[in-house]
Amino acid sequence: MRFQQLNRDPNSIMRKKLVKSKKNWIVVSSLSFAGGLLLLGGPTEIVHAADTTVAPTEQVATPTSSDSKTDAIKTDSTKSADVTKAVAPVTTEENNDSTVQSDTVAPVEKETATTEKTDATDTNAVSETLNKETTTPDIKETRTTSEAQPVVAKDAQTIAESENTEVPVSNTDVKDTQTTTEDVKNIDGEKVDTPVPDSDIATDETTDTTQSDVNKENVIQNDGAQDDILAANLAVSKAQLASLGISAEDLTLTPEAEVLADGNIAEGTQGTTPWKIDADGVLHLGTAGETTSLADNTATTTQHTSTGSSQIDSSSTETKESPTSPWMKHANDITRINFEGDVNAASDMSYTFADLNKLTTITNANKLHTVVSNVSMTKTVGMFANDTNLKEISSDSTTNETKPTINLSSWNFASVTDANSMFLNDSSIEYVTFSEYKESTLKSNANFNYMFKNNTSLITAYMPQLQFRRTKSMIGMFQNDRSLTALDISSWNMANSSSIDTGDSSKGEGMFDGTDSLTSLTLSSINRFSSYTALSSKNGSSWIEEGGKSIMSDPSKADNSTTFNLNSIVSNLGSGILNPTEFKTDGNVPADIEANLIIPSNLGDIETSISGPIYSSQDVKVPTKDGYTANVSTITANILNDKAVTNYYVTYTPVASNPGQKVTFTAPDGQSKTLNIPDGVYGTDGSITIPDFDGYTHTNTTVPVIYGPDGVAIVNTKDLYTPVKSKSGQTATFSTPDGQSKTLNIPDGEYGTNGSITIPDFDGYTHKDTTLPVIYGPDGVAIVNTKDLYTPVASNPGQTATFSTPDGQSKILEIPAGEYGTNGSITIPDFDGYTHKDTTLPVIYGPDGVAIVNTKNLYTPVASNPGQTATFTTPDGQSKTLNIPDGVYGTDG
Repeated sequence: MRFQQLNRDPNSIMRKKLVKSKKNWIVVSSLSFAGGLLLLGGPTEIVHAADTTVAPTEQVATPTSSDSKTDAIKTDSTKSADVTKAVAPVTTEENNDSTVQSDTVAPVEKETATTEKTDATDTNAVSETLNKETTTPDIKETRTTSEAQPVVAKDAQTIAESENTEVPVSNTDVKDTQTTTEDVKNIDGEKVDTPVPDSDIATDETTDTTQSDVNKENVIQNDGAQDDILAANLAVSKAQLASLGISAEDLTLTPEAEVLADGNIAEGTQGTTPWKIDADGVLHLGTAGETTSLADNTATTTQHTSTGSSQIDSSSTETKESPTSPWMKHANDITRINFEGDVNAASDMSYTFADLNKLTTITNANKLHTVVSNVSMTKTVGMFANDTNLKEISSDSTTNETKPTINLSSWNFASVTDANSMFLNDSSIEYVTFSEYKESTLKSNANFNYMFKNNTSLITAYMPQLQFRRTKSMIGMFQNDRSLTALDISSWNMANSSSIDTGDSSKGEGMFDGTDSLTSLTLSSINRFSSYTALSSKNGSSWIEEGGKSIMSDPSKADNSTTFNLNSIVSNLGSGILNPTEFKTDGNVPADIEANLIIPSNLGDIETSISGPIYSSQDVKVPTKDGYTANVSTITANILNDKAVTNYYVTYTPVASNPGQKVTFTAPDGQSKTLNIPDGVYGTDGSITIPDFDGYTHTNTTVPVIYGPDGVAIVNTKDLYTPVKSKSGQTATFSTPDGQSKTLNIPDGEYGTNGSITIPDFDGYTHKDTTLPVIYGPDGVAIVNTKDLYTPVASNPGQTATFSTPDGQSKILEIPAGEYGTNGSITIPDFDGYTHKDTTLPVIYGPDGVAIVNTKNLYTPVASNPGQTATFTTPDGQSKTLNIPDGVYGTDG
């Protein structure tokens, strides 16, 4: 539970805390504001918890005025010497504001949690409690100076000093710790199961107090007297709450579980009457051996059907709000109601037990007291309206399966002034019995409108001695009660009531419109009817009594001389209640007429045609609408002279989509993906967020969901994605084999597709592919790999070079393999007498694969050594030297 500072008053702070009462936890609301302290509370509740060992804690009555006396009321000791940490109210010098601190968090035992109720309206509890003598002589007794002052916890300083309990001493160290409990109530006094994990316990800090200041294991311990004090404080605070502008919604708690820890579906208090719905669907009211009271109904809900007259178009049909009760939200769980103890009815019981569509039986109805000394039941408007399965109200604990009856003979209706729609639409009721005593009958009621309307199973209504001195209207009282065969209203004294309106049948409002099976009606001269009220039946067009007088079913057909209508016949009957006259149908089945019916609905007017006798009721099947479910399958219409009317308003609810639907689509990467389809209803728009994929765009961020009339959701997953387009004007730069930089234009493309650039040719070089692939990236950037585009042309294999040796022979040399652009060589062979400038012969690898070798002038003859001489002997015997001229090998000199 989280409570916030009140928006309406910046000087006031709302807090709640748990107070331990014996084995019970009590939720207490407090309001601190400039000038004083208030204890606040909605309907009270006690939440049981497991035994917790805590120390005795003293409670004192703390007045807000400076001259008030202060006495202590000491509580009983508990099982342990542990001390409860309680912080006294702190008063500042500036404005004397008082703030109560509660530094306790209650341990919760989920398995043992139950709920009891306390009476929060006993204002005498304050004085009675404060006047009690305490059992400890050294504790003084005091009373507050004003009954309107709330009782708060005593300053804990005295206790803490003896028990070594930490007590804040500064008014700046004040903190409200919000507590949690599993069993709490809403504003109607209903207990709901609200589990709160420990991690959710919140602290509302108004100062700098740290969490270490909070002792979560201790609780405030009180005895039974504290319960009375609390109840009195809540009652005193009620008027002050209103003056501060605090609404019920400020204290409302939302139920979070359907079943309480004690096995009940729900429980609470209405007025001072405890109620609970057990696991068997029984709504228990009151406590055995005790007398409690119900409060006037003030909550609202929307009716299922209209109670107005002849609503033939949507503009005249409005959904109306009507009172209901706190257990109405559990209507689908309630099958029976039992009064456990004596319960005093509220003055306004309107719609108290309405809209309980599964309710079949009410027992011990005699324990509901409709007239008490200070409060009497005055309004029963819609008290049991729309209880379509209700068949029996029993005055004791027994039921009658053979003849289930709505037995109200134990109820005193003397003070009831408005019974409008009391049993409206209760289509299972067969028998109704009211008290036969004049002093208990409906004698003050002014409004009987639609009291039993649409009770299509009603056979008998025993309602003797009704008095109509104040009655103004009986419009549609038995309208469409098509199983009703006989009715005796001769004892209904209507003579002293002026201008009773029994309904205009030409508008579909007649008291007896649609009573198609009625064959016997007993009247007397003390009855009164409107001249435009028809007496319809499918068993005759007129009604005849033994003396020959006749009533025309259609009041417009009466001549009021020999034939009469309901208004004119009563003056022609014997006087007094002792002369009842029975009229029976003449057996002449009236002819059917065709009538046009307009059914108003939230989808517009629906026009159809029906047939039947005039003023009869007809069941009309509600037209189906693709994709919609109607709130009713059949409605009742009344045939008039020139048309048919119905006061049902059909609400079509769109068909909900089948839960858990999924859609599968193929992602751009070729994988199958599944998306969850959100739930929706026919006629509304849904959407699924389209997941992103790199390299792809989607026009919309969501794909629409169409919810079909059969609950199947339709999603078009085709063409969800568009590949990212490459950026225009992109180029690729590369180096040519001759070392120059060249630029090529990249063609436009899109992600996921293939592009290419034609590779230009260069002599002496080849390229594996004629085109260069282009990769279009997810960001629109094209990627081209321009490395190693070219491969030099390889030389033709097996090439040779031929040359002539110095001795004139032809020699062949093998040329080694090579490639264009590289260097090769051939070793030059040696020859005696010859030299060669280089040891190798260069090989040029041509662009066409042909190797070129220059074999000319490979060799140079060896030159003779210079300065050589030749010595010879002359004939005379002398030695002579001759210079040898230079020459080269292979030549002569």
